[in-house]
Amino acid sequence: MKNLRPSFLAVTIKCPALIAARTNWNVSCRPVALRAAEVLHLPPAHLIALPAQVQIAAVVIEKNPVNPFRKGIGLFRIGFGYDAHRFVEDRLLILGGTQIPHPLGLEGHSDADVLVHAIIDAVIGALGRGDIGHHFPDTDPAYKGASSLNMLKTVAEWVKRDGYRLNNLDATLVAQRPKMTSYLPSMRSQVAQSLEATASQVNIKATTTERMGFCGRGEGIEAFAVVSLVAISEETPVPI
Repeated sequence: MKNLRPSFLAVTIKCPALIAARTNWNVSCRPVALRAAEVLHLPPAHLIALPAQVQIAAVVIEKNPVNPFRKGIGLFRIGFGYDAHRFVEDRLLILGGTQIPHPLGLEGHSDADVLVHAIIDAVIGALGRGDIGHHFPDTDPAYKGASSLNMLKTVAEWVKRDGYRLNNLDATLVAQRPKMTSYLPSMRSQVAQSLEATASQVNIKATTTERMGFCGRGEGIEAFAVVSLVAISEETPVPI
């Protein structure tokens, strides 16, 4: 049990007489449970203790030494991301890591994958780490023509390092053209793989603006993304 620590303690105390008398467990049983929690260095909020006919004691031990609950950063994190790129000539159109046939591509320092950029921004936001421009600046030659999916994989490592995993992702592409319905499954699969998630955790949609605005005029594409992260739980009950 090296490097393991208790996450919470559940205690039931054999005391038929107290049960029969309907005695308040906070008066009779809680002090015993509180002492057990104190020995295990657990806060009272992590304690469950109830009188019962059968004496049982169990401790749940967390395997992951980095516990977001103890760090006070919460069970869930939510982030929002947005990006937009203009169409230019002599560029490939890459969306969600998928090359889409089109006479124009998107302008940008990297591969200009507007969808993945919005997703990266959402994940970074959920982690409270600023924005994509801070971590992947367009002034850094290392990212010249770089794959945005590789940047997303880097961000996915930060998610794990902070003690989280992807709960779900919902993203929307906005473009009057090209039509992207047939390419959405490929985008979904590649994004899910980069985030070490299943396709069921990733949803990618495409819509138009009914010819309104810069997207409607065919000047570019924009993307929105919302990400939720959940704290990694690797807790296994063991008897004591």
